[in-house]
Amino acid sequence: MTIDRKKMLPFILTAAVIILDQITKAFIVKNIPVFTIGYSFFGDFLRIVHVANTGVAFSMGDSMPFILRRLCFG
Repeated sequence: MTIDRKKMLPFILTAAVIILDQITKAFIVKNIPVFTIGYSFFGDFLRIVHVANTGVAFSMGDSMPFILRRLCFG
């Protein structure tokens, strides 16, 4: 049984994006203080800012008690 490389490409790209995402998050947490601009590109067009999201996507559940957030969102 041979593996078709064209069929594997989406999985490889997905894995690469997830890995790069985690690497960049770790870099930002380690090197940029919270709520500060770490880097600016193209003037002020693009900024890398360290912020913390205590909820899930788009801070949904941010105002919920911690235990309830864990129960609802894992």
